[in-house]
Parts: sequence; structure tokens; C-alpha cells
Amino acid sequence: MTRRHSHRIAAVCALASSLLAATAGQAAPRKQAQADEPFFGSVDVNVVNVEVFVTDKAGRFVPGLTRDDFEIFEDGKPVELTNFYVADSPAPDPANPPAGGNAAAPSAAPSAMAAVPEEQRLTLTVFLDNQSLTAVQRNRMVEPLQELIQKRLGPGDQLMVVSYEGSGDVLVRQAMTGDRAAVAAALDKVAHGSALGSSRQLEVREILRQMETRSSDESADASLTYGMIRTYAERRTAETRRSLEALGKLLDALAGLPGRKALLYVSGGLSLRPAQALLAAWSQRYGGNTTLEGFETDVSALFRSVGERANANRITFYTLALPNVFSGRSAATADSDWKGEHETVETVNVTQSLQLVTAPTGGLISLDPSTPRVLLDQMLYDFDHYYSLGYAPAAGRPPGDHRLQIKVKRPGLKVRHRGSFTDRSVDDRLVHQSLAALMLGAKNQNPLDVRVRFEGERPGKKGRREVSMVVMFPLSKVALLPQGETHQGRVSLLVGARDTKGRTSGVTRLVLPVRIADSTLPGALKSVAAYRARVEIGDGPHRIVISLRDEYGNVSSVVTVPYGTGAAAAKSGR
Repeated sequence: MTRRHSHRIAAVCALASSLLAATAGQAAPRKQAQADEPFFGSVDVNVVNVEVFVTDKAGRFVPGLTRDDFEIFEDGKPVELTNFYVADSPAPDPANPPAGGNAAAPSAAPSAMAAVPEEQRLTLTVFLDNQSLTAVQRNRMVEPLQELIQKRLGPGDQLMVVSYEGSGDVLVRQAMTGDRAAVAAALDKVAHGSALGSSRQLEVREILRQMETRSSDESADASLTYGMIRTYAERRTAETRRSLEALGKLLDALAGLPGRKALLYVSGGLSLRPAQALLAAWSQRYGGNTTLEGFETDVSALFRSVGERANANRITFYTLALPNVFSGRSAATADSDWKGEHETVETVNVTQSLQLVTAPTGGLISLDPSTPRVLLDQMLYDFDHYYSLGYAPAAGRPPGDHRLQIKVKRPGLKVRHRGSFTDRSVDDRLVHQSLAALMLGAKNQNPLDVRVRFEGERPGKKGRREVSMVVMFPLSKVALLPQGETHQGRVSLLVGARDTKGRTSGVTRLVLPVRIADSTLPGALKSVAAYRARVEIGDGPHRIVISLRDEYGNVSSVVTVPYGTGAAAAKSGR
């Protein structure tokens, strides 16, 4: 049985400074505070950038297009382009590689790379799904991935290596870095770790072996193998669900990073309907119709949700599946009940799962384990050959998902791009930035000059520890608006934690009103505001994220602080 680990965050704020203690009585009733809040307006300009890959009939990038060659539509309505950027590196065309078949490294000058705007800089995440990969499959990919690093990594680029080991969240093997050697070392380390994909192959082999067994009681044989298939289906469905949940958390963290994001997803292939092909083989062996039962474990909605989540977060998926783990033919004898038609059913199920994840983002897929470099070279080519179209969404339009359509006025060209854009609230964006700092090692951003002092800890529930901390910031950094005989502000405080095993808590949000009497305002602006928060964590070292947002000033700080025990716990962070 797999245990699910989680943290429970309990954040309790208290007005800890003498400055705010004087106004605590005014800030207590939340409903009254809402009624008395000053009126203010805040404009949050959010430009939507869409990467567009334009190719001719031969699949080659089409250079030389201008903004006048494009039309962009949101929900079927034309919108005006406000930003236009062209990436047209002299990197070689994957359709016409140089002699030897290996693309050369991009020849863009470092000064040109450094001049790339922040919103166009790339973070590439290499995701290795060790739950579905066998060790042989995974290790076969290490050399092509090492080549990818040498080709791509340049000034302004960030790479990251993560893996999924079967439970909990993803493990960050190498946080974002521009260091080729560090990424290469992380890949080597992953290659020497365990891989769990062989268990699926063994389970399929055992089911088929049992189906080939002929006894005097065929009814008992049918019942036994049917039960084995149902158990297999339940186990694979649960594994897929956990894997996609972990992947979804990673996508939310990546959403908190600036610029373009791409994710190379390397797996052994996850099926939309884990038992469909095995049930079909069972029906042919014993008779009966299990067609409808094959659809009972359909997890299409989970894959579709991941694709939509990546699309909403400006993450382009490139998926490389090496699907011989599920191959019943390779696991059975020559006269097996597993036929080519069953192999085809499973191949289609894996292909469709990848399409649901990849297609909405404008990415690409490959199921050919013998030629992984084809996909990798095409991915690198995409990174250096695209158009970026930016527009400002119309004010007042409804939030949520918005369909995107891009047309090129020149005939005969093929256009590939993400299919929609999802509005994110300011609160959602701050949560994503907090997760990016906590999970991915994104740098602290601290314009509000937030500091953290740990006060100590005490035993919590179920063996956890309750850690008390004080969050401090200069009051002069916060926007205060006049209201009657007071000046008022409002800040949001977010707290989360992550341990060294990669287990991440949710992010708890508190809204903290600030009220200062006009008579004390001059002195207050020279003081430090302090709020107390408590967080419950498990054993071992943790990283704790503290995010503070000035709601009226539209400014946020995101700070991560290491937390240990004893002397380390008493240190303050900034």
C-alpha cells in the first residue's frame, strides 16, 4: 500500500508590533473592515504572448513575416497586436541536418542571446517519469539528453531536471540553472537510480501466462485471469492519477516563472484505458463481450486537464514515450493470446493520451524509442525559430478560458500554436510564484523588504511540528490610503512548506488589514509591521515560502527561507 504524505499548514496571524497593537481593535471585525475600506483602483496590465510556429509544406520555418502577416482572434473576435517578436536563429533545420545527422550548436552570439527580452527567455524542464520507464529505456535517453544540453544551453537559458518516482510530488534533481555541468550531473544521477516500469511488464506477462494455462476447469481459469486484469486496471489507473496530479503541481509552479516554458516529458507511455487491450484478449480467449468494461477505467479527462493546465500556464509540451513496457507481445510466448490487434489498441491509447496533453500547447510527440533525437532536434529548432504575438486582453471581458486562433495571410503555410489562454487572478499568480520559489528554486523577489524570524517550535498533531515565525516588513513600503481619521492598507500573506523529499504543502492565504490613526502616521511610517504565522511541518529540514502582497500598491514579495531545528530554527531569513 502506498501512503500519501501531506503537510497541514496552519497560519495564525497576530499583530505583534506595538505600532499595530494600537490599531488592533479597529481591524478585528472582517465584515466591518470590508464596509469601511477606502475606494481604490488598480490596473493590472497583462499582455498575452503566444508563440507561433509557421512552416511551409516541407516543414521548414518560414522567415521574413511581419506583424501585418498575422491575424489573431480571441473567442472568435479579432484583437490588436501590441507586441511582435521574431526568433530566427541560424541553428540548422532538423529536416535538413548537416552530414552525420547531428545538428550543430546554435551559433547565435552571446550578446544577441543576452539581449533577448525576459518574456522570451526560455526555461526547459526535463521530466523523467521513473514510474513508467524501465531502467533500460531511461538510460538509453541519457546520451541524447546530454547532447541536447550541449546544443541548447546558452546565455539567458535555464534548464531543470525533475523526476517522478511513483508517489507524492515530483523530485527536483537539478533546480533552474545555466550550468551545463550541473544539469549533466543531475541526469547521470537519475540514470543510476531505480525505475519502476518493469513492474508493469512483469504483471502483463503473468496475466498472459495465466491465460495460456489450460486446466480442466476453464470457468475457473477465466474467473482468475479476469480478476487479475481488473486488479491490474485499478493499479494502473491509480498510478496514472497520482502521476498526473504530481505533474499538475509542477505545471502550477512553472506558471510562476517569467518568460517561455517548455517541458520535455519522457515516459514509458500512460494509457487512456489501462485494461482495454487485455480485456479484449481475455474475451477472445474465453468468449463474451468486455468492450464496455474496457472503457470503465477511461482517464481521458485527467490527461485533458493536464493539457489545458499546461496551455493556460504558457508551457509547451514535448512528449517522448518509449512504449514497450506495456507490450504484451514482448512479454508473451509466440502462441500468445495477445495479438497484433491488441498491441494496436494499446498503442492508440498511449498515443491519444499524449495528444491530449500536447496538442493544446502547440507541442510535439514521438513514440519511436529508436530515434529520440528526431524529436529533440525538432524541439531545439522550435526554440530558435518562432514568432511571438502579444496582445492586451479587452477590459471587462469575462475571466476564465479564452479560445485563440491565429491566421497567416500568406497562403499555403502551416501554423502551430497553443489553443487558448486562461485569465489568472492576481491571487492565483501569487500562489504560482510561491510554488515556483518553493519547488523550483526561483530567486527571491523582495521589493517589500520582507524579513522572517523563527521564534521556535512545539509538537503538533500526528508527530508533526508546529513552527512559529514572525513576518516583518517596513510600513513605509505599503500603500496606505486615507479613510476618515485613519490611513488604511491591506496585505495578503501566503505561507507554504516543502521538505527534502519533495513533499509540498498547499499554500495558505490570509488577508491582513492595516489601520493607522492619522495622529500616529508619521511615527508609524518609520516602524516595522510584524505578523505572527504558524506552520505545521513533518520531520527533517524544510524550505518555507512567505509571500506578501500589498493589495493597494499592487506589489508582491516572495521569499523562501530554510528551516531546520535547534539553532538553525532561530535564524531569520530575508
